Amino acid sequence: MKLPAARRSRSIGTSKISTPVCVKPKSLARTHARTTGSVAIRAVDFAASFGPIAIDRAYCNWQFFGRYREALLKNAMELVQLFPPGGTAKNGADIRLCLDAMEDIGRLAHIGSVVIVGGDSDFMPLAQKLKAAGRTLVGIGARSATNEHWARSCHDFRFYEDLVGPQ
Repeated sequence: MKLPAARRSRSIGTSKISTPVCVKPKSLARTHARTTGSVAIRAVDFAASFGPIAIDRAYCNWQFFGRYREALLKNAMELVQLFPPGGTAKNGADIRLCLDAMEDIGRLAHIGSVVIVGGDSDFMPLAQKLKAAGRTLVGIGARSATNEHWARSCHDFRFYEDLVGPQ
């Protein structure tokens, strides 16, 4: 099966650099309620410009965001189910995403870039750790809900709206 151009491997020098993509559908849903699945796929296609995609994950409680599940699954996104302990486990997805990203770069030396789809300032400590580890960090978030400090902490940052065009 031939992959679309955006999903093919891209060689950099003599080694291949891989990119994990971490998505928070809840942050996508704030500004693109009807099109979150397609926004996530466009984010993945954009991430592929940095190298072959090694890992695609989306983090949330899927019983509340099930309307995006099908589009994400059709595009080989791993859905990470989070069951909040109690009613207000606000940062559960953020924490899990950060832990997974650090674990991935620790055990997978070929990962050169990490793409985080979300606009929270909660990701700033992750940005500092990824930079210290010599990885490139790319952020993608909604123009109306992205923390400016988070956007500046990334090597490259794009707004969803610029990836998908007018809605």
